[in-house]
Amino acid sequence: MKRIFWATALLLAIPMLAHANCVESLWICKLKPYEPNPNLGNTNNTSPECDGPATSGDVKKIKDAYDAIPNTLSKVKNDLCQVKHIFVTSTASHSWARYNDPSVHPNDNPGASYIAITRSALNKHFALKQDEHLRGLSPKGSAGVFHTSSGSNSRNVKFGLMYSLAHELAHIKWHQQYPLSGSQLGIPCYDSIFGPSWQSTAAAKMNRWTEFGKDNVGTHPGIPNPKNASSDQLYKIYNSGFATALAAANPEEDFVESYALGVVNAACTGCLFSLNSSSGKTTLSNRPPVDAKIACVAQNYF
Repeated sequence: MKRIFWATALLLAIPMLAHANCVESLWICKLKPYEPNPNLGNTNNTSPECDGPATSGDVKKIKDAYDAIPNTLSKVKNDLCQVKHIFVTSTASHSWARYNDPSVHPNDNPGASYIAITRSALNKHFALKQDEHLRGLSPKGSAGVFHTSSGSNSRNVKFGLMYSLAHELAHIKWHQQYPLSGSQLGIPCYDSIFGPSWQSTAAAKMNRWTEFGKDNVGTHPGIPNPKNASSDQLYKIYNSGFATALAAANPEEDFVESYALGVVNAACTGCLFSLNSSSGKTTLSNRPPVDAKIACVAQNYF
């Protein structure tokens, strides 16, 4: 009954959609074994599939994260509802998203999108998730850097999961706007707002798959690369116009992390997230260059 009620509530909330995948019973499901990375195997004309329904507990966690997205971010909620499946996986090292670019998926759900969330991501609050990313980028440097949060809801895992969902959804938006062939609609205001942070964004706009921390599709002279950065360098990144350290890995992640942080900051009212290091402390809000990037995202996708 709960699942039926939730589906009905979602359908009433999104009447503008011709078809909303989020009202389907298997919108959230377990992932059948699948390798999404085209660099590790041929994924042309193949798509991830469900391996039965996710557990009721996992479904509830994703539902709670979805419900916590404010209605003022209607485009975010609608775009999540257009994702064909949200998978829960225990085997992937990171959550991932996939857009079926028609040029490589002409006969297999062209234009469809998918999100896979690791089971561990279901249970991490936002600051903990950011610390995990720092460790993945720079195991040594992150030892002297950590995130903190304040506010009554700041350690609620639904906001960490919301971040993961928004992050993966933003990857989908990027690849929808920068397809591998044909004309690229692009992201309005991206070049003017995000472009100055990068020497070039051209390679990122033609990139098919973005592994965690991928750093060979864009450079920013004078600003440290987050991979294997020292704690001082990580702190500098947060004060150099990037939403997070991961945002400084490549131009796509710059957009993606600005999108995800913008969603969490809008949803977790009264929450304040900060980065702490021996070099100082900086909040993840009220940073003018980052705020400009989030405003660019919000103008088009919130």
